[in-house]
Amino acid sequence: MLEQLKADDINMQEYTSGLQIVLEKKDELKAYHYIKGQIAGIFTYKTGTRKEDDPSIIIDRALWQIKKLKEINQNVILFFDEPNFYTWGSLELAKNILNFYCIPKETNVKIGVHCCSNTDWALLLNSDLDIISFDAYNFSTNFLVYKKEISLFLEHGAIAWGIVPTLEKTTIQELENRIDEIILKLGVEPKKLLTNSLITPSCGLAYCTLEEAEFIANLTKEFSLKIKSKYLLE
Repeated sequence: MLEQLKADDINMQEYTSGLQIVLEKKDELKAYHYIKGQIAGIFTYKTGTRKEDDPSIIIDRALWQIKKLKEINQNVILFFDEPNFYTWGSLELAKNILNFYCIPKETNVKIGVHCCSNTDWALLLNSDLDIISFDAYNFSTNFLVYKKEISLFLEHGAIAWGIVPTLEKTTIQELENRIDEIILKLGVEPKKLLTNSLITPSCGLAYCTLEEAEFIANLTKEFSLKIKSKYLLE
């Protein structure tokens, strides 16, 4: 599939300045377990630009990004960014979009959706996505309503808990209290939950200063290591 892309390298490079910086660091990124990419999702792209492009264009762009990331590391995670999912309205439209997102899985990558707003989480949890990424700092109460769906999703997928806020300060202790509360409310065995989880910032860092972005990234790493140590995760 990667060899049959409609979009060629020259056309795509114009729209992927951030990715080009990542590609320049390929030697140091080869050693990581995974490398993650992200692309504007179909629904957010259409509602944000008012364009009626064929959804396959987004998939072509995703496949192109996967191809470039695999030049660095064969273990690729790709997130479709869908902050506008709270407005999708049509159940049929939502299901069709989620089906589109599973197409790149044929290239042996992990596919996720990131939504930093509230939405109908049952739709995502009942999908074939590998990872659901959300703003757990602000929307965990809404998300945890779907206990049964979360438990079933964890049988095959992972949840990226965006619990480190990007717009306000916090501490390791506050984050630890929040994770403990999530575990308690879900009523699941902590190791089962956390071995199928990622700890991430609540949203992107594009509007942060370099100093703020570095602080958030370091806090995320420090908190993740703290959780691994607390629950004896390898």
